Amino acid sequence: MSPVEVRELEEGITIGIQLGDITFSFKTDREGSNVKTYVKAIKEMASTHAQLFKSLRSERYARSGVVHEFSLQRQIGQKGRAETSLVLRKLEEVLIPKSYFETARTTGDVKTELEKQTGIPFTSRKVSQALGVLFKKKMLARVGSKGSFRYIHQ
Repeated sequence: MSPVEVRELEEGITIGIQLGDITFSFKTDREGSNVKTYVKAIKEMASTHAQLFKSLRSERYARSGVVHEFSLQRQIGQKGRAETSLVLRKLEEVLIPKSYFETARTTGDVKTELEKQTGIPFTSRKVSQALGVLFKKKMLARVGSKGSFRYIHQ
């Protein structure tokens, strides 16, 4: 790194992203040229180490009389559409390539397998929404009737 680059970095901006009780921070230049890279890395870290975060969920740590309880939901920032997007991405990365949908599966089956494979707890509603998106994209077919749909590879 040249002295000019170092000086620009020193004059740059420090960005902190808090996921629950964990804060990730990084420096960027004034244009924010590396923000996307670091945010992507932080998301990957949260996803990759979800099992570790999950193991911390029920543990309590006492420091200076303050007790912190970790929550996986808060640490990986799942809310609303973001959780549906995460479920959709995990379905496309984890279950579909493994031919999981060669047999018709219920939302509950998919939820259980997805949690087992990723270590991330998901709500049935978000899994159902993600399956609906895959159905609309014609990646999965749906059999059965409303309330008892099963999804199978098309």
